[in-house]
Order: sequence, then structure tokens, then C-alpha cells
Amino acid sequence: MKVQIITPEKYLYDGEATAVIFPGEEGYFSVHDHHAPMIAALKYGEIRLESKAGKQEFVIMSGVCEINKNNVIICVNEY
Repeated sequence: MKVQIITPEKYLYDGEATAVIFPGEEGYFSVHDHHAPMIAALKYGEIRLESKAGKQEFVIMSGVCEINKNNVIICVNEY
């Protein structure tokens, strides 16, 4: 799936991933290829990306994510 992590200043990540783990308002949750569409609020924690190239982590303060048609857009205020 295509994943973008966006801040007001720049893109933190723009690429492919096989799974993303989010710090949701009610706990961590994960999405995988072809996940159902959804929008979720994010709180302080780590976004973890898994791809064929390996794993990456991004610490965020808060944000929101949208999953739709195998695209994941994550907007964060601070990182």
C-alpha cells in the first residue's frame, strides 16, 4: 500500500509499506494491504512501518490518518 506521512513542513515518509501500526486514541491498531476505508485520530506514540526494505518508526505528538483504496495518508502536527 502507498503510505505518506505529512507534517506542515515536509514529508517524513512517502513510499510503500506492507503494514502500518498506529497510536490510536483508544490504543494501537494496525492496517495491512487492502484495509477497509477509515479515518482515525492519533495520539502521542510511534507510527511503525513495515516494508520489504525493513521497519521504520516515527514518534508523533498527535495527528489523523485516512485509509482509502490502499492509500494511507497520515497528517501529524509534531514529530
